[in-house]
Amino acid sequence: MLPLWMHPSAGIEAQARRREHCRRALAVDPAFHYVSARQAELWLEVHRAHSPAHGDTAVRETYADFFRAQAPALGGCPHVVALGSGGGAKDRLLLKALAGSGHAPARFTPQDVSPGLAMLSAEAVQDLDLVHPVQPVVGDLLAMNDFGDWLDRLDGGAARLFTAFGLVPNFEPGEFFPWLARLLRPRDALLLSANLLPAEAEPDGLNAGMEKILPQYDNPETRAWLTRVLHDWGWEADVDLDGYRMQIAADQEQHRFEATVPWRAGGKLRLFFSHRYTPQTLAAALEAHGLLLGEGSVAPGGEEGLWLVRRPDPGK
Repeated sequence: MLPLWMHPSAGIEAQARRREHCRRALAVDPAFHYVSARQAELWLEVHRAHSPAHGDTAVRETYADFFRAQAPALGGCPHVVALGSGGGAKDRLLLKALAGSGHAPARFTPQDVSPGLAMLSAEAVQDLDLVHPVQPVVGDLLAMNDFGDWLDRLDGGAARLFTAFGLVPNFEPGEFFPWLARLLRPRDALLLSANLLPAEAEPDGLNAGMEKILPQYDNPETRAWLTRVLHDWGWEADVDLDGYRMQIAADQEQHRFEATVPWRAGGKLRLFFSHRYTPQTLAAALEAHGLLLGEGSVAPGGEEGLWLVRRPDPGK
């Protein structure tokens, strides 16, 4: 059994404060959908049933091909840090590609808000015998402002290759991208994936594309996963579960899916959101915080993309 490093943001008091904030804001923090063992199990069921990356070999090959193409240039990063590591399947592909190029990293650090998923990610690479040591970390990313300092103590300030697979959709751009910009140094690299708006020919193409993929979100497995937090928190009596809705929420700047449920005291509780980008809007969001979108690859069907991101060196 690998030892877990528990960041204070994963502690009981910190979670209680965040939970109370969720009640006041009538919006569930996305991190709370992964914390318990049962939530992690339900999320894995959703992923297996509805994620293109799991069910479509072409999507998996897009990741594998891109990792192999980038591996020679990423060999100078001896420490791979997986942010929101989930089940670790994509990081496993990456580590195999790095080893295949002769650049197996010296360390692998999977981070997740769920202890179960952090451990699952660590276990997903154990049989590869490619990296030593593996150190799973549990914590809430946006509350881990000292994560970079902790990594410095762990690896002595070595260059790092960060991964963020599947994280972008569930964070507000104005919160997540500044956090990434503070974490990355010019000598580091980041592999970032994003869910994309499918290209459609209709006049209302963006909404047509969103309608096309709505069933990936509007299904019994996702509903069971997203409403589990209400059971865990004892909030089931505070909401009208019959009014649960997964819908498209679009404006001029952003397209996203949102799940809401009526709050009996008035208003609606937002359970979930998932942003969709175009390569252009993603590049603009990153550039606004000093991050550059580099080489990338978009999976067949255009619903998922993967890019290399760096923070430029201001001294050059």
